[in-house]
Amino acid sequence: KVLISLDLTKENVDLAVREGVEMVISHHPFLFKAIREIERRSSQLNQTEMFIETPYRNDSMMADLLAALQPKTRLCIAADITLPDETIMTRTVREWQKSPVVIGKRPCVFLILA
Repeated sequence: KVLISLDLTKENVDLAVREGVEMVISHHPFLFKAIREIERRSSQLNQTEMFIETPYRNDSMMADLLAALQPKTRLCIAADITLPDETIMTRTVREWQKSPVVIGKRPCVFLILA
């Protein structure tokens, strides 16, 4: 199941969980509150949450994640998957904050495990 929404709000995240949705596609970028809710659910359910962002917003998304997530939460960045310059890195938020990266406008998947 896929849920398509204009904004990723707490209500949409709750609906997705309640309905067993496997992917949420949202037109507008995450809000800090929604990021924290996804992190809370990851911790509560002990599961990785995975999402993509429009490539031109990757660096903004990374900044939002680093500002909103707890320092011990694990964050994986998987960019250019299956391409010769594929990059897959997993670090805690604290580690990302100490040595940030520029993702740029590359296709990227973000994964969170609280």
